[in-house]
Amino acid sequence: MITIHLLLFIHFFIVLKKKDSLGTKKVKEERETMRKRTTNSEQSSPVVKLISLQNADGSWKLDKEFAALMALSEKELSSKIPKQEIDNSVWATVLAIVWLDAFGAEQKDECELLVEKALTWVKGHAGSYLKECCRVASDLLKTPFKPEIFGL
Repeated sequence: MITIHLLLFIHFFIVLKKKDSLGTKKVKEERETMRKRTTNSEQSSPVVKLISLQNADGSWKLDKEFAALMALSEKELSSKIPKQEIDNSVWATVLAIVWLDAFGAEQKDECELLVEKALTWVKGHAGSYLKECCRVASDLLKTPFKPEIFGL
């Protein structure tokens, strides 16, 4: 089975090559075609759906699509942020990491580098609130509290 990482690498390589010879409009069409193929063939897995929502910097955005994967509404997730000072992206990223640890075990190898990138990002943005976010996220997702996921 080709891993998600390899598929993404191949996709971006193809897009870069085509950009040189076909121009921006054709590249956008090719990206949309590749996205549809990925959506049709692999997006049935909640893990793959969550991975597809990750931003390039390693974070996740708290929006309707993300909330749906967490089986809660965007409003419910926003209302559970432990402190007002915590950015929505920090909260969403903590939730995603806890969720992947609890429910993404069958695709742990594919997720490992993505989770590492997310951990690096969230540790740089959560500050002293990381442990509390982890605890609240675990409670919300009804998973065991594992601060060691975050190196705490």
